[in-house]
Amino acid sequence: MAPLLYLMNAHQRRILYRAHCRLLKILFRLPERVRNTRMLLELDLLVAH
Repeated sequence: MAPLLYLMNAHQRRILYRAHCRLLKILFRLPERVRNTRMLLELDLLVAH
């Protein structure tokens, strides 16, 4: 899957990233207002790219 990300333009990657963060919030029952990427990284829910 990762090599396919290089075929996407920057706008599409940002949309996918936001959807990924939203899905993590739903799965881990985080508050909707949690928008801080650093916090997701500290919880090991997001891998820095």
